[in-house]
Amino acid sequence: MSSEASSTNLPDSIASDRITAIVPARNEQSVIAACVESLSMQPEITEIIVIDDQSTDQTAAIIRELQSKIPHLRLLQAKKIPAGWTGKNNAVALGAKEATNIWHTKISFREFNSTV
Repeated sequence: MSSEASSTNLPDSIASDRITAIVPARNEQSVIAACVESLSMQPEITEIIVIDDQSTDQTAAIIRELQSKIPHLRLLQAKKIPAGWTGKNNAVALGAKEATNIWHTKISFREFNSTV
């Protein structure tokens, strides 16, 4: 661990130099594989958490298939949305709660679609 990281007094179980990608997804079957595969090729991203936000398409099935090839990929299922929350905000909060790295980044499909 670097001297900068150790000066934060973080527990050893929390990585200070790694990133968790939090991917809220609802009915994203057309782009989810390309998004996750792209994230998996970035060495600083050591954890990818996809939160399936009640998709009615094959989004979750595609992620389950990718998990056999990408060991640091996790799938969470968003259930009931709390009062006053939107689906995406709820999904991001669920992902952040489950993340094991101190640094997080949220992936927006609107942004991703413009680059594909």
